[in-house]
Amino acid sequence: MGDFLKFFQDIAKGFLLVPFFRMLFYGIIFSAIITFMIGWTEGVFQPSQTFPYVTNATHSFWIPVVFVSFSFLFAFAGYLSNLQMKDDILSPVRRKLVGYWEVKAQTWKIDRERIVQAHVVTHCTIGIEDVGRKLILHFDVTDSDVFADQSLDITNVMIAFQGEPKKLIYFQDHELVLKNPVGTGSEQISCARFPFLGVLNINSRNDNIDEMTGLWYDIDNSILNLARRMPALKGLDDLIHGIESGSITFKGPLSFTRLRAPAGI
Repeated sequence: MGDFLKFFQDIAKGFLLVPFFRMLFYGIIFSAIITFMIGWTEGVFQPSQTFPYVTNATHSFWIPVVFVSFSFLFAFAGYLSNLQMKDDILSPVRRKLVGYWEVKAQTWKIDRERIVQAHVVTHCTIGIEDVGRKLILHFDVTDSDVFADQSLDITNVMIAFQGEPKKLIYFQDHELVLKNPVGTGSEQISCARFPFLGVLNINSRNDNIDEMTGLWYDIDNSILNLARRMPALKGLDDLIHGIESGSITFKGPLSFTRLRAPAGI
């Protein structure tokens, strides 16, 4: 008997570790109380001299319906509440990352009809989603040599917390609008898909995160594919030769530096 009770306790502990089943367990208890109170006030339940000392005098069919309905209603409501209140081990890191950032990356840009390596600067606002409580990166692309001024939100964001330093990793695959169409005839395009990956080391000083440094990676050689549509572009042949020989890869240093947010952000 003792072994059976221990086995039952182990199952119950495992059962209660699952959030939905835990909420269902509490919902069943609460539903039993509510169903009994309603049945008693309506005269459905009557005292009895034998166990369980109460009887369903009218044999009403709504008793099990109300009980089951309340059980799942309370379980579902409690489960959603548990998700909203969930605070995992990365929540403190996410809150420290929220803010306005200057983003500086070494990439290739068009300078007087020549493709050259240079640094570009954009700005990013890091926030936390209301429902999933995950990070969201809002970028403002301005003063680009190729792309029109526009904004984009990146939600494919994760924090790698094993090891030090922790890393912020984000991926974007948005279609960006070009400042001017490139190419000729049927090959002309006015927007371009630019998938890239950013991997940043999270640098924490005095329990604050004000700087992140790492690398960005152009996954599909989007810069080269865009440059190929500009036949008069100087330096393109050297760039293609460097890529084919392996001396050039489309990646570069990437840094985030915290700034004081402008008014209205």
